[in-house]
Amino acid sequence: MTGWRTTVLALLTAGVLSGSAGADEPWDLIAEESRLGFVLHEGGHDIEGVFARFEADILFSPDNLAGSRIAVTVDVTSFHTGVADYDDAVGLPGWMDFATHPTAWFVADRFRDIGPDGFEALGTLTLRGTTRDIVLPFTFTIDGTTALGAGHLSLNRREFGIGDGSWETRASIGNAVDISFTVSLRRAAPAE
Repeated sequence: MTGWRTTVLALLTAGVLSGSAGADEPWDLIAEESRLGFVLHEGGHDIEGVFARFEADILFSPDNLAGSRIAVTVDVTSFHTGVADYDDAVGLPGWMDFATHPTAWFVADRFRDIGPDGFEALGTLTLRGTTRDIVLPFTFTIDGTTALGAGHLSLNRREFGIGDGSWETRASIGNAVDISFTVSLRRAAPAE
């Protein structure tokens, strides 16, 4: 995961992803105050869980959306619901295939202001080796040297090949997975 984080951060800092300068608003993730959660649906029941480990490189300014960038890397092996059957099975090849695809990432370099304090990030999500275009709605509020970002979206697990084979047509396993996040941030110290 560190290799991807370093590569993506270098691209963001250099402005290579869109050919424009980065925003003047770099933010550091406060991991212990941030959460990346999900809800699975099976047989009429909702199963809640989290990805316990993720990192984010954020250059974001509501006043400079053209120069803003977000890159999130997720250690998908940190999937946790507290339900042993799910936690044991989800890493198998027919599901998220942890051995081959231990990391997911979301990268965005285009944003739309949908106010108030609301935005959309237009980027790509790579999960289980498949990359899809994603529009991620979120809110972003700044309070002095801190900021809070939050958002949610629904993904179709089948679009990423999750739950194939005999699980593909089982109606009891919902295709929709609801993702939600809250990120607590502090303004990064100026580079020396």
